[in-house]
Amino acid sequence: MKEIKNNFSRNSKNSSAENKRANFIYELVGQISSKQLRKKKDGNPFYQLTVELAKEKNQKINVFADIKSKEIWQAIEQNKYYGRDYTFFCKNYMGLYYLFNWKELGTKLNNHGSN
Repeated sequence: MKEIKNNFSRNSKNSSAENKRANFIYELVGQISSKQLRKKKDGNPFYQLTVELAKEKNQKINVFADIKSKEIWQAIEQNKYYGRDYTFFCKNYMGLYYLFNWKELGTKLNNHGSN
């Protein structure tokens, strides 16, 4: 299983499965291997990243231009992420990972990209 942490409060009054998923934070550890610029139906751009996870198969993560951290958007636009390991903080909406933050790791991951 992916490296995941649940930051959802178990004392929430609304216990529907959809709200639980929306409040669940996925922490995926790996490296960006590729990016593809796409457009939403409304014409706004987003990047679909392919991320090689440390211990699992590759995962797609979407990054939208309205991300709170403009530094992340700029780093992706300018390809400043190559060869760097990150923890990707994502939420899952309808089966898709949406990036809302990342943290660069100071050390190289072992067995990166292999099982």
